[in-house]
Formats: sequence, structure tokens, C-alpha cells
Amino acid sequence: MNKQYRPANGFLSCCRSVNILYNPEETVFLSEMYSCDNNLIYLCNEKIVFLLIMSKILHIILLICTIVITEGCTGNQKQASGTECDSTYVAVHIQNLSIVNPKEALALLDTAEQQGLMDDFELNRLRAVVYHNGFSDNNKSLEYAMKAYDSPSAHEDIRKFLSLIQMIANQYYLNGDYARSVEFCTKGIKIAQDSVIRSAEANLTFKLGRNLLVLNREDEGFGHYFKAVDILDGESEKDNTWETSDDYIYTLAILIGTLRNEGYYDKATGLLPRYEDAVRRLETKEQIPDGLIDMRRASGYGMAAHLYAIKGEKDKAHEEYLKLCSTEYSKTPDAGQLTIPYLFEAGDYREALRKLQEEKKYWQANIDTISYSYIRNHLESELAVHEKLGDIRSANRVLHTIQTLNDSLRIRDRNEKALELAEIYKTNEQAAQLKEQENTIRIRTLIFSFTALLLVVAVGFIIRILRDKRVIQKKNEAMVGTINELMTYKNELFIRREENIRLRDELRQFHEAQSQTNSGTEDMQEPDSTQEKEDSSPTLELTENDRVLYDRMCHEIVSRKLYLNPDFNKSGLMKEIHVPAYKFAALFRKFGGCSFTQYLQDCRIDYAINLMHEYPQWSMDAVAKEAQMSKTSFFRQFQKKYGMSPSNYIEKEQLTSNRQSVDSQDINAEM
Repeated sequence: MNKQYRPANGFLSCCRSVNILYNPEETVFLSEMYSCDNNLIYLCNEKIVFLLIMSKILHIILLICTIVITEGCTGNQKQASGTECDSTYVAVHIQNLSIVNPKEALALLDTAEQQGLMDDFELNRLRAVVYHNGFSDNNKSLEYAMKAYDSPSAHEDIRKFLSLIQMIANQYYLNGDYARSVEFCTKGIKIAQDSVIRSAEANLTFKLGRNLLVLNREDEGFGHYFKAVDILDGESEKDNTWETSDDYIYTLAILIGTLRNEGYYDKATGLLPRYEDAVRRLETKEQIPDGLIDMRRASGYGMAAHLYAIKGEKDKAHEEYLKLCSTEYSKTPDAGQLTIPYLFEAGDYREALRKLQEEKKYWQANIDTISYSYIRNHLESELAVHEKLGDIRSANRVLHTIQTLNDSLRIRDRNEKALELAEIYKTNEQAAQLKEQENTIRIRTLIFSFTALLLVVAVGFIIRILRDKRVIQKKNEAMVGTINELMTYKNELFIRREENIRLRDELRQFHEAQSQTNSGTEDMQEPDSTQEKEDSSPTLELTENDRVLYDRMCHEIVSRKLYLNPDFNKSGLMKEIHVPAYKFAALFRKFGGCSFTQYLQDCRIDYAINLMHEYPQWSMDAVAKEAQMSKTSFFRQFQKKYGMSPSNYIEKEQLTSNRQSVDSQDINAEM
């Protein structure tokens, strides 16, 4: 990952805790300066705390480094899959655009969201970066950062999650909510320690120390500063990449600057050799960006020159200043942040004014001069130099410019605040509308789903009904044929049974003519003895002679249509056929498979079927009445026996007859 770097003077961000301020138009921290002239203490401090021409860009770069520090500090990072590499490339590209073209960065994020190229965590995280870097809108940046923090996929990539926590802690710090900043620093440190990501632990420890200094807990704050520096010191020794060593140098520079701002000049000066060792360590790393070593050395010389000048060691201060002037970085427009503090402290005000004029031209050509950053980092320093030189007229002119800019900025702040409130109201209104639309869509979806479910169930029932109906129709058609065949078989059975009875009667008459009277008497008495034996027998065994009796009874009932006679009863039949009473029911159960009453009902049903064939125009009431049955009993008995109603039977019978008639006509036509 290509890492952007920043000057490491340390006087920019490490300021006196009681005076740290932040404004959306600023990206620098203001601190008190130490000067013999009390009315110039604050103004002089603006230079000594790192007069940064590119202060906004530098602070943004600091944030970017905070975001990517956990991704670029170690040399043993694993190669991601193809998809992950593409996503990382897009993220890095958007982070770079967040400084130079934030609107395009937001447009890319919108496109990525529409096409599903990133999840919610990555989208909200990058939007937070864009709003901070490109628009200096800490409120929206924090809002999107918290959305990313609450995302279900936030913990999937622990390094990105830690960089997000660092961003949130930094946003709360800039907004003055130090308690929340400390809370997230503590959470992040615990996660970094559990994950053994020392670089992230160092970064969060440094941020925690910065919060503690603001809260006037100086000892704890410096303790965390030194701990962060020591962690990065150890990590930079093990890591072959230049990023970790550069982070170590930058953090060490901030510690030196903070010690200087708090008046610990000896401690700050004592860390200068450690800073030089850190720069030498950086020189041993691979793929160092061009100009980085020179810039870090220049920063070290600038800090040393300023510290020695404060301590009154003019020779050492001048020697370090000459080293600073020998660097290539001293010839750049940004060099004023290093040279002007020394010149002001050494009393060379005219040279300081000349540097300020060069710096002013650069500001006017490249930077927005209608900003608090321009006032505090340039105009107030220019005012202090004019006052030191006794140029009251120039001082008044600069003071008037400061007042005019302050008035314009206050008006702009009020307008921006009003626009922000209006935007918040609009956003809330849109959120309410979206919520209402979501509820409406949800209700519609539920109604549609329920309707679709009912429709599916209804279609299922209809299909089932149609299928069952088709099955029933086929079964009824088959049953019609079965009934017709059964009636044919019954008619044939009646004819054969009638023939058998006739033959048996002839045979019996022949035997009677040949037998003597007493033999006939003995023959007539045998059944009585048999009857007595059977009466005494606990079980009834029917013989072939009993079958003959059953056939004769059935023949009499059918041939004489006794089942249609309402006065018919079994007593008369038993007397006529000479059937013993104890055998009557058993004969029908054994050979008919039903009771005598059911047999009569079956005969009536068969008679009704013949009527329907013979008189198809008759109604079911007429058929039932002719068969000596009620309509209800007729339908119930017919349905029970054949599994279909009489109406369905006659309908299918007529269809079958018509079809057979048509087929016969077709055959005759073909012949």
C-alpha cells in the first residue's frame, strides 16, 4: 500500500492540554507559546507549534496513516484472494480521492453500493474517511463511522476494525468528547492486545495519552506517550518495511514537541539522540519514498535548533539551523514551519518576516486563505513579527485583516450551522418518509405474500379436486361397465339356476315314481332325525342339499318378484320351500354373503337398474318408487353397493351408449 507521509516536527499536534482547540476549518491544534513578552505568548506559539502551510492536508494525511497503519506496518501480511484485492484497490483509491476530489469519492461509493461491490461496513467506513478528509465534517464522519462500527460484518477483518476504532476515537477527540474518545481507545487497545497487533495498540495508546493530557492527567498522558513510542520502537526493529519506522519517528517527534510545550525542555532535548537513531534505522529499510529521509532529518534539525534556542544555547542552535538549511527540504515552501520558529526565538525578526512573506504568497496561490487555519498559522505570526519590529502600521493592517476574516468566518459558521440544522431536519424528514415507505412496502409485501399463499393453496385444492374428479369419473365409467357385466351375469345365473331347479324336480319325480311308499316314508323321516341331531348340535354345518334349498328360495324370490310385494315375508317362503327356521338366516349368510333383508334390497337395486335401462327417461323418484324403495334409501343403498350415485350411473351409461352408437355408425360407414 502506497503510504503518504507527513513532516514529523511534532509541534503541530503536541500542544499544551489546556489550549487544544479544533475548528472544522482547521486541522491543526493550537497551543501556548513561551515568550518573554506576555502579550505575544499566544501569537508566538502559533509558529512554534508547527507553522504548517499545508496544515489541513497534513492533518488529513495523519488520519489516512491512522486508517492504514494496521494494514501497512507488518511485512508478513497475507495475499488476499482476487476479489479481496479488487476491493482493497477500490478502498485505497477512494481514500486517495478523499483529499483531492471528495465528491468523486462519494460518487464512487454510491456506485459501489448500487452494484453491491462493497458491504455496509466498508461503505460506511470509507464515507467517514471522505467526510473527514474532503469536507472536514466531523459530525457526518462520526455518524458513518458509528454505522460501520455497528455493522454485523465489522469484526470480520480485525485490522480494518481497529483502524475504524482509531478513527472514531480521533473524531470524538476532535469534537471535544474526550470521555467517549477514551472509551474507544480502551476498547481498541484491548482488541489489539488480544489480536497481537502491536502497531494498532501503539497508535491507540498514543491517542489515549493525548486525551489524558487534555483532561489534565499529565503523568498518565505522558506515560501512554512513552509506551506508544516504546512499542513502535520494538516493532520497527523487527519490521523490514519503512512504514513502521516512519510511524515511530513521527510519534517520537510528537512526544518531543509535547514535552517542549509543557516546559520539559531537558527531557525533550534528551530525546533528540533517540530521534537521530530512529532516522538512521529508517535509512536501513527498503523502498523508502524519495525525499522522506531528507524531510525527517530536516524535522530533527528544526526541533533541535528551536529547543537549543529556547535553552539559550545559541551556538548549538545556530549549528542545527545550518544543518537544516543544508537539506533539500529547507528549499521547499513547507520549510517555513521549521525555520520561522527558530528565527523568531533567536530574534532575527526581519528574516522571519521575509520567510513569512514567502509563505504568504504560497498560501494565497495554493491554499484557501479564508480560514481559521490561515489566521492562526500565518496572520497572527505575521502580526507578532511586525510588533517585534515596531511596525505599528503594518501590525494594524494585519490586525484589521484578522478581524475582517474572523467576522466573515463567524457569519459563514452561522450559515453553515443553519444549513447543517436544515440538513439534519431534511434528513430526519427523509428518514421518516423512508421508514413510512418501508412500512407500507412491508405491509404490501405481507398482503401480497398472504394473497399469493392463499392463491397457491386454492390452486392446489382446485388441482386436487380436478384430479379427484377425473379419478372419480374414470372409476364411475369403469363401474358402469362392471355393473352392466354384473347384471348380465346375474341374468345368466338366473337362467341356469332355473334350469337346474327344473332338472332336479324332474329327477326327484322320477325317484318318487320308482320308490315304494314305505321307503318313501323312511326317506321322509330321515330329515326329521337329522333335524333333531342338528338341533342338538352346537354348530350348524350346511350341505349341498342346503345349497339347493338356497337356490330354490332365490329363484322363487326373483322369478315371482316377491321383493316387490309389500306383504311378502320369510315365513310364507319357509313353508312353501320347506326350509327349517333355524337354517333360514344361515343359508343367506353362507351362500349369499348377506342377510335376508339385504338380499331383498339388492334385488330391488338390480330391478331398479333394469328399469333405468328400460326406461331411461324415468326420474329417480319414479324408479325408486317402482322398486318399492324410498328415494333416500335407494340412493344410499346404490351408493353403498357401487360407490356412485344412480344419477351418475345413468349419465355415464347414456354417454357410453351414445359413444358405442357413434362407433357402430362409423364402423358401418366404413363397411
